[in-house]
Amino acid sequence: ALNGPQDFLADNVALFLRRRNLVVEMLNAAEGITCPTPDGAFYVYPSIAGCIGKTSPDGKKIDTDEDFATALLEEEGVAVVFGGAFGLSPNFRVSYATSDENLREACSRIQRFCAGLMLCYLVSTFSGHLVRSKMFLTTTKLRTGLCMRECGCGSALAALVWTPS
Repeated sequence: ALNGPQDFLADNVALFLRRRNLVVEMLNAAEGITCPTPDGAFYVYPSIAGCIGKTSPDGKKIDTDEDFATALLEEEGVAVVFGGAFGLSPNFRVSYATSDENLREACSRIQRFCAGLMLCYLVSTFSGHLVRSKMFLTTTKLRTGLCMRECGCGSALAALVWTPS
C-alpha cells in the first residue's frame, strides 16, 4: 500500500471532503443541532444539546443522547451511535462513508425529526377523548390532535392549546 500507486488519493480526498461538507451543512441546518467540521476521519460528532428536554413526535422524552438515537431510529429509520458510548454526551456519531444520496436522505430525516421535537405535549380531555397536541411557546391556538384512549379509534379532534410565553 505504501509503495503502490497513489493516483487515486486525490479523488478520494475530494470525495470525502464533499461528503463531510454536505453532512456538516445539513446537520447544522437541523433545529437544536450544532455540528463542528472535523479536520480528519469519516464521521462527525454533532451536539444535540438543543434537543435535550424535548419530546419526539411519537411522544418519547429526549433526556439523553441515547434517547435521541433510539427515537431517531424508531421514528425515522436513521441509525446513529449515541455519544455517551464514546464519552461524548450530548452528541451522536454519524459516518459519512456512504453515498451522497444516502447522506442527503439521512440528514433530511434528521432535520425532519428535529423539526418535530417539541418542548412538551398537552394531554387533555376533549369530548370524552384524550387528546395529545403540540404546545407552542408564544401563542394560544386551536390545534388538532389524535385520540389516545385505549379504544385506539384515532379520531382527529381539536383542542385549545395555551402556553405562557
